[in-house]
Amino acid sequence: MLKKCEEQTIDIQLYRRYKDDVNLAIDPSEAVSIPVKDDISVMKRMKELADSIDPSLTVSTDCSSNHIDGKTPVLDIRVWTQYVDGKGWKILHCHYIKEVSTRKVMHQESSHGERMKFHVMINEMDRIMRNTSPYLLFEDSLKPSLEYFVKRMRYSGYSKLFIHDTIVKAFEKFDVRIDRHSEGKSYYNLEELTNRVKGKEWYKENGKFEAVMFVEATPKSEYLRNVKKLVTKHKLKIKVVEKAGQTIKQVLQRSDPYQNNTCNRDNCFVCANDIPINCRERGIVYELRCTVCQNRKYRGQTGRSEFERVGEHFEGLEGEDPSTPLFRHKELYHPDEEFSVEVKVLAKCFGKPSRRMITEAVLIDELGADETMNNKSEWTYTKLYKL
Repeated sequence: MLKKCEEQTIDIQLYRRYKDDVNLAIDPSEAVSIPVKDDISVMKRMKELADSIDPSLTVSTDCSSNHIDGKTPVLDIRVWTQYVDGKGWKILHCHYIKEVSTRKVMHQESSHGERMKFHVMINEMDRIMRNTSPYLLFEDSLKPSLEYFVKRMRYSGYSKLFIHDTIVKAFEKFDVRIDRHSEGKSYYNLEELTNRVKGKEWYKENGKFEAVMFVEATPKSEYLRNVKKLVTKHKLKIKVVEKAGQTIKQVLQRSDPYQNNTCNRDNCFVCANDIPINCRERGIVYELRCTVCQNRKYRGQTGRSEFERVGEHFEGLEGEDPSTPLFRHKELYHPDEEFSVEVKVLAKCFGKPSRRMITEAVLIDELGADETMNNKSEWTYTKLYKL
């Protein structure tokens, strides 16, 4: 893209890419190949160049003139150019919330600790301040965004006292940011972001702590404060962190709605015999074990459900089918008596047929000739050589 722009003598003054979004700043007065010097015409020409790179790729464009307020949305900010007294032309930005975004913040009644909720709200306010250019007037840009965030906090159940304390702390960070900018340093505190500790040793804080301890969340973080007092009293280098409690989602949601439930089908041998497995599960390696012989087992695999495959085994036993392992076992060892069968799932390989068949072969190979119900062809049809 940059090479094509260079060939067309288009001066790209800013080029940044985030995932699949490319942000450009172009001086149209320098773009001699574009006859009309407005942003819509410029972006139309840029689209033609981008679409010519690969026939299977097309791009969409946006610019300030497409919006009534003349500001282009980019992630969580709106961007535009404006002349600043004493500074010249600048790319300015302010905080932005998409129309589809939820207006709620982390709810006051959530299972997170009070301290965590407090710091999350401070950081959210700080993000709004960071998303607003320091060249803009506070009353016109930052104040409306902060007032709207306060309404969102009230909507999410926070008290006026909590909001007041959050604002005080957020403005302490904002004052440091403004002082840094007035000294000619980065308004966005890039040094802090660059030097932030990542990975498993995040808690050490330049040697201040040697270990981390997680404690249960309690109302008003009372348990956390008591543990911290003990840590401080005994001069231990332990960082104490309050962990979140159980969420409403975890209480109400079931990842497997059919777990341990019977299917209530009249012809389900699994549920009818109270076998403690999920008859709907597919792609498994299973084991049938005679409860009388104890050591006699049949191991197999199926891509179908246990209801279907295990049902076939019991149907073969009842129908006296000599090709089924359970009836063969009955003929050899229990010709004149009844016996029960225990069913167990040995491995779950849904969506992985190769792994399922290899697992079955390994598990069959583990059984000796005196303990398997598998016939000879099944027992030896796959040989895995061991190193």
